[in-house]
Amino acid sequence: MKMSSIALNVFAVVLLVLLALSLFGCQNQPAPPDFPVDDTSSGNSTNDNNNSGNSNSQSGDSELEIITIKTDGSFTQEECEKRALDDKVFMLESAYCPHCKETLPDFKEACAEKGVEPIILDLSIAEHRGQMLSHGITIAYTPTFVFGCDYFIGGRSKEFYLQAMDKFLENQKG
Repeated sequence: MKMSSIALNVFAVVLLVLLALSLFGCQNQPAPPDFPVDDTSSGNSTNDNNNSGNSNSQSGDSELEIITIKTDGSFTQEECEKRALDDKVFMLESAYCPHCKETLPDFKEACAEKGVEPIILDLSIAEHRGQMLSHGITIAYTPTFVFGCDYFIGGRSKEFYLQAMDKFLENQKG
């Protein structure tokens, strides 16, 4: 009788540890399994033509290569303009991401303080995934933030968002 009680307690502790690790164990959550991730890209979205992702037709005759954002970085100005990102601020998140829920209030407050209207896309919604893909990007982790030509993986502090928006707004001036 005593042995089964100990085994039950050990099982309960292991279960709690696994639950805690799943909720708090990593900063970045993998993107939801039901949206496309281009695993053939190099991971950095630069204009080095090493990304061999899928193509996505845009308006007109131009083809826009799908690039997967996997690390912090920046698009070249040309790439940024081609993707129509240079004047936009995005938060790419998911209903399944606890880090997204945690950082969303800080992100929204920072946007409000700077007078920036962000585009918040919940990638667990097909229409939102389509909007992301229309810019020729997909992501490997949520949350991912795009401030014009710069992009960042993972939740950050309000101060970080304020600084990123200062740089974004400075670039908007010319």
